[in-house]
Amino acid sequence: FALAGTAYMLKDSLFADLFAPAPSQELKGLSKAYLDEQDIPYTTVAKNLSSPWELQFLPNGDMLVTEQVGRLTTIQGDTQTSVDIQNVATVGNSGLRGLEIHPNFADNNRIYLMYTINDGSDYPNVIMSYELKNNILSDPFIILEGILGSKYNNGGRLAFGPDNYLYVTTGD
Repeated sequence: FALAGTAYMLKDSLFADLFAPAPSQELKGLSKAYLDEQDIPYTTVAKNLSSPWELQFLPNGDMLVTEQVGRLTTIQGDTQTSVDIQNVATVGNSGLRGLEIHPNFADNNRIYLMYTINDGSDYPNVIMSYELKNNILSDPFIILEGILGSKYNNGGRLAFGPDNYLYVTTGD
């Protein structure tokens, strides 16, 4: 079985068990059980995450993790600090999804989040920019709102391209 919501460091790469399979399902790919069975050394770097979706590293090496329930968690060594994002809808696969760090983060401390909001019926997605300093989010700025969504398959990956434009995946 896998420990849902646990992130592991394996050599120089990071992976997370994002979902625990149902008891009748066979776990595919890397898992704690597989690593133990193969005698591959690893280090647990985070626990008690609630459906982690995106992992990004800050320039100083701290790790940011988005959790579907609307929580942004910073992992600094053995310390986990979380910030709740307001107005995140967590129905089905919706919730806090994408995270991207601005290419000039060292100068402007900007991060970008994509999440689902509850407007009463349609579950639209929004892309927001925040300033992140000392594990505190401030200066929220709407980048794009009204992105069509649903309870399922909202996409939500964010990435800066080589042209320094922010790109986003939505839906299936």
